[in-house]
Amino acid sequence: MKKRLVLILSILGIVFIGVIIAIVMMSYFGGKLDKESKAYVDNIVPSVFGRWDVSKMMQNASPEFLATIKSPQDRARLEDLFKACYERLGMLKQYNGSEGGATVYHEIGKGKTVYADYTARGTFENGQAKIVMRIIRKDNKWQIYSFNVISPVLLNTALPKKQASPETPKKEDTSKKASDMKTVTVVEYTAMKRRDPFIPLIVKAEAKPKSLIPIESYDVSEFKLIAILWDKTKYYAVITLPDGKSYTIREGIKLGLHGGKVYKITKDSVIIREHLRDYKGVLSPKDTILKLRREEEG
Repeated sequence: MKKRLVLILSILGIVFIGVIIAIVMMSYFGGKLDKESKAYVDNIVPSVFGRWDVSKMMQNASPEFLATIKSPQDRARLEDLFKACYERLGMLKQYNGSEGGATVYHEIGKGKTVYADYTARGTFENGQAKIVMRIIRKDNKWQIYSFNVISPVLLNTALPKKQASPETPKKEDTSKKASDMKTVTVVEYTAMKRRDPFIPLIVKAEAKPKSLIPIESYDVSEFKLIAILWDKTKYYAVITLPDGKSYTIREGIKLGLHGGKVYKITKDSVIIREHLRDYKGVLSPKDTILKLRREEEG
């Protein structure tokens, strides 16, 4: 009996040490990846989108992105997209930084994949814009996986004039009209679609591409919370998907079919916030709470 108790305690001790090591490594490498990915985004956004430089875009594109540029016609469409953004938004006048972070996905048989999602903001000649980017880390190098350009300026079908007369209030009226409208327009390119991504060049923000990432391929109600981890600075959670695969998540990462984010992780729950339209078409936040069952705690 004594020997069995000692054996059980030894096994529990080894498991506990393994969990502690895993949490420490997760915290260290997670923080390192966040710093690396943010530095990359803060450098690449002004470099590529500040001047709408197609060549710089291609130099920093991931293999998944490049796989959709298979012909001179595809390259011409990408150039048309950048030209349309330049003609409507103009050059970048001030870069206002980015927000986001990196996420590591482990899949059995496929190994580790590292993505990072960021929203960068800038002031252009003709108005404000957001660059929503997903980057991927391959061979210790960050590359552009997909991007969206979001701006009320893109609502305007007429191109802004470079030199407007002071007596002509056209620019003021246009901005007022755009701000009164309920939808925001997105210029989108994503490597996640293998069909022609440039038709149409301008689409509504609600049109979301299908994702290749498993945690963005299921409804949040289908997730199961199986563990909460704590590294003395913040909580992490382990969830299981309907396909049986488990993923470690942290606050701020995207998941679910409707572009939800992990809003809060506590010692026994995960709050996922999505923004959905009700029957009147009004966009409202919806929180889904995943609770840790008592038999799974610890």
